[in-house]
Amino acid sequence: MLYKFKSKATADLIMLGEHAEPILRVLGKEVGPQGIVLSADLQRAIGLLEDAIKRHGREPSANTDRSQGADEMVKQEGALAVSFGVRAQPMLSMMRQALKEEADIVWGV
Repeated sequence: MLYKFKSKATADLIMLGEHAEPILRVLGKEVGPQGIVLSADLQRAIGLLEDAIKRHGREPSANTDRSQGADEMVKQEGALAVSFGVRAQPMLSMMRQALKEEADIVWGV
């Protein structure tokens, strides 16, 4: 499933379900085809996502490629995989801009 996040404050953000759904769970949102993060809830949502990024960044991975630095990329089965923290950055950026402009973030509408 594809998620298309929209806000009046930013360009649209499109994410694969396998990448968007963990972020939605961190935000306490129901995983589904439609939803909203109200502008009034963005400050809390940003804090939750930042905390999750910090937690994932501290968790050691047996597959971490230390030459990449800061656990941003890990090797798995010969391919580079992107960490949760890196995948969450576009959403975090969208939420920060939406907070500045007091705009909601919606998907599936």
